[in-house]
Amino acid sequence: MDEPGIGSNFQPFVRRRDVTHNDDAALTREPEMVKAYRDTWELGLHSYLTYLRDRLALCRDLLAPSGSVFVQIGEANLHHVREVMDELFGVDNFCGCVTFRTTSAVSSPMARVNVLGAVADYLLWYCKDFERVKYRQLYLAKGLASDTSGVYSWVESPDRRTRRRMTPEELSGECAIPAGWRVFCLDNMTSQGFSQGLSQQYVLDGGVGREAVGYM
Repeated sequence: MDEPGIGSNFQPFVRRRDVTHNDDAALTREPEMVKAYRDTWELGLHSYLTYLRDRLALCRDLLAPSGSVFVQIGEANLHHVREVMDELFGVDNFCGCVTFRTTSAVSSPMARVNVLGAVADYLLWYCKDFERVKYRQLYLAKGLASDTSGVYSWVESPDRRTRRRMTPEELSGECAIPAGWRVFCLDNMTSQGFSQGLSQQYVLDGGVGREAVGYM
């Protein structure tokens, strides 16, 4: 969906049936005032949200009970669109907000000075019925190239007697990891919160364990 200030090829009034795509008669400005885009939101953000709400309401009515709807949006109106979708689909039917990197950074449309550029867009996911929504988890093969978190920074010798941090060259891929050595990470086995029934200490090699080893 295009946002105010970016431009749109849609007419501003969704209830008009006599407006066709790219029809100059539907523009609310003089043709010579329209430069690169057709920014036809007569009432600004209110027109945009009304236009979006009408279409999302139709999507909700057409969805199967197990269906979902996705809306791609930038940072400028993310919070407004979430409010509209919370109203239409219900807060309990919010499934997630996926953040993904765009091709390059651009100046934020809401910024009055040149500060942080916008480097991501967002994909809002709502379903019609959270108890019946269809979802299939995607899995990727784990490897150093896909370890964006950078937690896998240790190696262990084949005899498991030596453990050390990877060198900067090994982390960057400039230098190969010795044959037979395994990459692993250290992690805390205790959760961030305490649970009376689930939070338990464990004993390993005569001491109270607080770290776990995860191998790649």
